Amino acid sequence: MKYVIVIPAKDEQKNIADTLQSVAEQALLPEACLVVDDNSSDDTSKIVNTFSEKYSFIKYYKNLSPKNSYALGGHVVEVFNIGLKQLDEMGVEFDYAIKMDADITFEPDCIDKLFSKNEVIEHGIFSATPYYMHNGKKILDYSPHWHAHGQFKIYNIKCLHEIGGIPLSLGWDTADNIKAMSRGWKTQAYRDVFYKMHRKVGGKSSLKKGRINHGIGAYVLGYSFTYFTIKVLHDILRPPVVLGALNMLIGYLKAFFGENEVILEKDEKRLLRKLLWQSFFIRFKNKDFVVFQLFKSKG
Repeated sequence: MKYVIVIPAKDEQKNIADTLQSVAEQALLPEACLVVDDNSSDDTSKIVNTFSEKYSFIKYYKNLSPKNSYALGGHVVEVFNIGLKQLDEMGVEFDYAIKMDADITFEPDCIDKLFSKNEVIEHGIFSATPYYMHNGKKILDYSPHWHAHGQFKIYNIKCLHEIGGIPLSLGWDTADNIKAMSRGWKTQAYRDVFYKMHRKVGGKSSLKKGRINHGIGAYVLGYSFTYFTIKVLHDILRPPVVLGALNMLIGYLKAFFGENEVILEKDEKRLLRKLLWQSFFIRFKNKDFVVFQLFKSKG
């Protein structure tokens, strides 16, 4: 089993050294870890090149594609695809590819644990579970068990080819799971392996923009309005309190009245809605939702 890591990065001088250090300390090392620098204006390139001098498997690639050539919401996916293409051109062989954000950290046995679990049942897409710190408390960002997280996502290359690649749209990190399952692949977020997010959930440029994009993503995935309303109500108490939920609603309505199209096929959308409702009742029973953790932290 061989794997590679592709890290899309833009102006990540604050966090990328810690992310690369986590990669370098893994018990199971990748064939290559390629950082695709998306026209950074800070010291991202210097930091990555310092690591590449020390670790031969860490590599740097400067992406010079014009920004306006990217699809809305699919920017990070296209940068990831550029990285995969570059690795192919370098002659690197791999069975799995990890799409990794440049602002996460994880324990040295993290990737080894994930692949060891995958030996029992071969998954098309899988991930660990993220957490972040809020007022000194660890908040686990649970998703449904079938939803592998986008910040640290492992793709079986055979599965990736079968689904036609990752959709170039907002909502891509849910759509890819659904497309894989609709073709018979299993997907999973393992709840006993973790990684830390060093930015709050919502978006890199601003929490406002991130939550608006979440709302747009919910629409293009085909969420029912009833389910989406429950999600908005849940997020009222999720930082940024009230404003985050309001911006998510604005995004959904913006997509509804705009030209955004649902990116899933009819049967895929039906599968997503079924899974979302099934997962909702299970997660409510298990108190997986962030709001339960926030209330507990105040108790």
